[in-house]
Amino acid sequence: MTDKTARGTRQNVFCDLQTILNAARKWHNDIPVVGRRGVYFGLKKIGEGRRTYFTIPEIKSILAEVEGRKPWDLFFILLSLSGLRSAEILGLYVEDLDFDKNLIWIRGGRGMERFRP
Repeated sequence: MTDKTARGTRQNVFCDLQTILNAARKWHNDIPVVGRRGVYFGLKKIGEGRRTYFTIPEIKSILAEVEGRKPWDLFFILLSLSGLRSAEILGLYVEDLDFDKNLIWIRGGRGMERFRP
């Protein structure tokens, strides 16, 4: 389990098991107490725990840099305000935009179709 899962996932599984053991201890006194000190969760994976989003000042800086540069200004505005992935934005057609209902029809994302307000 240590090679294929993130360290945080392993810690979560341990906490769940600890909760189960604590609940079982109410009915059976002979269940051992397992502390975190005796458990090794492994090293963090590369990039694990790193921030995966831009801060508001970073977004404003990016938008200021591409302002007026067609079509990139629209691309980055959609990227930052809609929560869409870049491939989803690049796959949009005019027909996918419903201005009356303020919806974007997103197609081709792993065989799934969805709406985005």
